[in-house]
Amino acid sequence: MIFVVDGSGSVGRPNYQKELDFVRGLMTGLNLNTDSQAALLTFSTNPIIRFFLSDYINKIGVLNGLAVSMIMCTFNVDGLSGMRSGQNLHNNK
Repeated sequence: MIFVVDGSGSVGRPNYQKELDFVRGLMTGLNLNTDSQAALLTFSTNPIIRFFLSDYINKIGVLNGLAVSMIMCTFNVDGLSGMRSGQNLHNNK
């Protein structure tokens, strides 16, 4: 399975979190075996492969990959929306 998730700033953090929660819930409910593979791609201006089909060999690995992607992608969503609004995320000048 390849999950494609909108990581653009226009989605906003709450909706982005809902997208990843959906993927996590789906993965948790599936009965995966060693022949199953999953990948995650986020898109905004450019697509970013968060993890490849060959990166994880079991469900726990994929769920861990999602957790890491949640942290990394949340920064991107906040950064993009801040840039669009003119907000400087590094200082308040």
